[in-house]
Amino acid sequence: MAFKLNPLVATLATVLALTAASASAVTLRVGNQGDALSMDPHSLNESLQISVVENVYETLVSRDANYKLTPLLATSWKQTAPTVWRFGLRKGVKPIRQARPEYPRRALQDEIEGDVLARAQVGRDGRVMSVTIVSARPRGVFERAVEQALRQYEFPPDDTEYVVEVPFSFRLE
Repeated sequence: MAFKLNPLVATLATVLALTAASASAVTLRVGNQGDALSMDPHSLNESLQISVVENVYETLVSRDANYKLTPLLATSWKQTAPTVWRFGLRKGVKPIRQARPEYPRRALQDEIEGDVLARAQVGRDGRVMSVTIVSARPRGVFERAVEQALRQYEFPPDDTEYVVEVPFSFRLE
């Protein structure tokens, strides 16, 4: 008995195979008339550089056809000072690099658990410029560890500074 392959099934199988193979890819290849000189989104303002960087970084906001700001990573924004903007980030936005806070020795010895909410001022380069503790329970136990860890975080760079709030939980296992 001869087996006849339906062209639609064959095409679907090929697309699925190619999709599965590309899902595990780790190399980004961009075809352009030259080479990008840097992966820093703020290093150059030329069309070649921008076309490469736009394939790597997502910005906080964009502009629509009428040049109004539209959300991308940010879901809301407000200017809090002449040179400072506060952005509410889309759920699921993660730092590029993060550090786990050390469990304070005293808290381990006394078997203390707790939660800290910290606010980080992020510079245009994505590095944390300052850390403010919004809330801590219990107070005076985990704040220093959170501040030290959060200063090692790196977030997506953007054209302006922004603020993110990061929750931390300390649990004994």
